[in-house]
Amino acid sequence: MRVSEPLDADAAAVGGSVGLRPVRARARPAEPARSRPQVGVDLLRDLRTRPAVAAPPPALVCSAVGARYRNRRTPTISGIDLVLPARGVLAVVGPSGSGKSTLCAAILGEVEDVSGHVLVDGVAILETPDLAPRLVSFVPQRDALHGELTPRQALGLTADLRLAPSVPRAERARRVAEVLGLLELASHADRRIGQLSGGQRKRVAVAMELLSNPRLLMLDEPTSGLDEGLDLVMMRLLRRVADDGRGVIVVTHSTANLNLADVVLALDIHGRVAFSGPPDGLLEALGVTTYAEAMAALRNGTATAETVGAPAARPDGDRPVADDARARSAETSAAVARRTRRAPAGTAPEIGLVHTTAVLTRRELTRFAANRLTLLRGLFVLPVLSCLLTAWAADRGLAGTPDDPNPWQGVALSVVVTCTTFFAMAMSFGTIVGDRDVIEREHRWGVRPVAVVLAKALALAGPVAFQSLVTMSLYLALRDGPERPLDVGTPLLVMTGSLMMLGLSSAALGLLISASSRTLERAILLLMGSVALLVVLSGLLVPLAHPEGLGGHTLALVAHITPSRWGTAALASYVGYVPDPLPGMAPGDTSLQDALWVHDAGHLADAITSMASLGVTYTVAAMFLLTRQCGRRR
Repeated sequence: MRVSEPLDADAAAVGGSVGLRPVRARARPAEPARSRPQVGVDLLRDLRTRPAVAAPPPALVCSAVGARYRNRRTPTISGIDLVLPARGVLAVVGPSGSGKSTLCAAILGEVEDVSGHVLVDGVAILETPDLAPRLVSFVPQRDALHGELTPRQALGLTADLRLAPSVPRAERARRVAEVLGLLELASHADRRIGQLSGGQRKRVAVAMELLSNPRLLMLDEPTSGLDEGLDLVMMRLLRRVADDGRGVIVVTHSTANLNLADVVLALDIHGRVAFSGPPDGLLEALGVTTYAEAMAALRNGTATAETVGAPAARPDGDRPVADDARARSAETSAAVARRTRRAPAGTAPEIGLVHTTAVLTRRELTRFAANRLTLLRGLFVLPVLSCLLTAWAADRGLAGTPDDPNPWQGVALSVVVTCTTFFAMAMSFGTIVGDRDVIEREHRWGVRPVAVVLAKALALAGPVAFQSLVTMSLYLALRDGPERPLDVGTPLLVMTGSLMMLGLSSAALGLLISASSRTLERAILLLMGSVALLVVLSGLLVPLAHPEGLGGHTLALVAHITPSRWGTAALASYVGYVPDPLPGMAPGDTSLQDALWVHDAGHLADAITSMASLGVTYTVAAMFLLTRQCGRRR
């Protein structure tokens, strides 16, 4: 089932359609004075008095919600009670470490231990976590965007990814145009995202989430790093998004524009509710006169739901406002649950692997083509440099026979293998670690890490193959080819194919390094160490034909799982390479001849097959690692 498809007719009628629906900016109805809903009072009255089809369920209901991470003994948040009305804006404020982001993570199902009840658009989201991608969208604090793309390209690819394949292309383009207009991005739609301002990039991130028409939109620090003017612009846009038909939660440290929210939830440093209600009651309830004093009280933990509340904030003289709010929230939650049919479990939004991989591959190629410097370097500069280095290494090229040996033939083989391996890994080692924020964000949509790795491998295949073709074509134009090649094809065809397999398996190893690295710095260290090891284990610098001792046998064994070992074997067996005897050895002594370098078609085929197997193994290992890492967040 696609992310954009409604659950079924009943769920669409009661809980609101979560499928494709145009976003229209509607002017808010004029009111004499803006009314701020009390915590659940108006909603509960509506549930009691209006027909079931007339009153939409609240966007969010939380009752006694608590969350604790697996590695912590105490809960990060506890006792969260709130009701966010449909088309309402909730601002979550509090000091750093108070659990604001944890509340969003709990609703998304990314916290290990969550207690209490959460209803999103009338659906018990904790009991049916597979429905979260269709009901809830989340915009993280860091910009999880591809800077090489334009907003129109990014939204178009996101629409292809999240909307059903049956949706016509014209309808997708119209949907993208509407979201761009809603967030005032139409004039910047064809500029690269990397060239946009911080506020514009944040709006692009919001637009990507609105394409699937979620019932609840959550944003973590959307105004972080923006000045007060841009903060106001962003809050007004979010107010407009809410008025368009969904609930909005804004986690923020900024208190300048809280008046644009319907409900403010203030958490203290211990993750407890200190205030929940209209924005204009926050300062009075906390007994302070400025927002700076309010944040200080929340940071010190001196303001809690049991201690705040002026007499005007108490609905009666006997019961504290916090207890009354909890009772109303629990009653509202029960009333909504009775009225709303729960969506059946096991109806997870399925995004087809083939379709997803095709879209992601197209996106990778678009990114590659958009960066002219990367395109020029990857397709021409690196292969030309590899060719020149190899040509300088041996004047006779790859020529040479046992009767007329070429002492530099092995050096030429070593240079071309090393350059091909390094340049292929250099193109792939940063692709996953550099996109981790995007990968984690799209995993919330239901994009499988398997598709991410597979798409990157497919996108790299073309450039790596082109590198091999340019390298070998130029080299054979500058230097002599082998004098006694195997009769299995032309030297250009066979040697280019061998280099392609070496490059593809090396690129797959780079993907594995990228998947196993949390930071780019760690990926660079692993790349340097791996390249040094691959050079040693090629068999050209350190003889591996007859290893001695435990260390020698270990190196020989490890060498069999490296691309450079088999890439060298493929080229050496094809050209008929025979290493020169070392000083002190008798002429014609072939004791250094490697068993993998035998000059026949069988050993050439074994080497190429081994490189293909290694490439598949590395790719599958990268898929497994990335899947496991993303799974820890769910």
